Amino acid sequence: MIQNACVCGALVPMLLVAYAFLGRTLAPRWPRVLRVVQMLLVLLMVLVVGPEHTRVISIFAGAVLPLVLYAGDLRDRLLVAALLLTSVRTAEMTGTSAWMLLTRGASAQSIAASWANYPAHVASALFAALVMALLLWAFARQLGAVRAGLHGRVMALVGLLAVQSASLLVLGNAILRDAPAEPRLYPMASAVCLLCVLADVELLRVAGRLRVREEELARARQLGAAVDEHADRARREMEAVSEVAMLRHDVRNHLQVLRSLVEGGDEDEAIEYARTLTQVWRSGEKDGGGRDA
Repeated sequence: MIQNACVCGALVPMLLVAYAFLGRTLAPRWPRVLRVVQMLLVLLMVLVVGPEHTRVISIFAGAVLPLVLYAGDLRDRLLVAALLLTSVRTAEMTGTSAWMLLTRGASAQSIAASWANYPAHVASALFAALVMALLLWAFARQLGAVRAGLHGRVMALVGLLAVQSASLLVLGNAILRDAPAEPRLYPMASAVCLLCVLADVELLRVAGRLRVREEELARARQLGAAVDEHADRARREMEAVSEVAMLRHDVRNHLQVLRSLVEGGDEDEAIEYARTLTQVWRSGEKDGGGRDA
């Protein structure tokens, strides 16, 4: 029992890394229930031993937890779960590669072999947790920039990640089953896994940059519209100022004519001129602000 607990306990850091990633990218639905479930999974990882129990727990933590115990848009949770499962599988492959290189091909699924090579087991488990943490950190950095703009394409991305994760799972199981004594195969398989995951990170990064560029173009269009509006307002104000200036000029000319008539003794003609101006201005007001030239 002590051997089993020590061997499986070395895998707990990977579980804690998964919890940290979920806590960073999603909001818990029921925080207290979530903590209890997380503690139970840690205990099951250490105390319950079986040929498939670690894989079942990793799938439960990577798929069931984000879909059931976290809130938010379902598409976001599906995307986070797909990224987490892909990272878990890649970390398992790289950790097993380290194990087989350190032990020269010992069975990675044997509790006895893990206990007999316990330092190598701990080192490989910690290496897998480190790889998983780095991958999820890279995903988390890109995820925040793209998740709001991927809603129309989330399901396609989730499907791609699901097919990729299943392919990596089949690849790892085939190597472990058919050639467990060939430790050189695992580094090559791990390299394939890492390339796939790095391609996923780059895909999210490019999608994030495209989203940022779309937002910048939208802001540029808004600024352009605002500039056009201000320019049109300034043009109207300048036309109003010009119209007032012309009106002042016309009024000054009419006053000069009236003054000349009055000073010349032509009061009747001055009165008639003023009456004509009044009729013209009244006619202009009825026609929408016309102005006597």
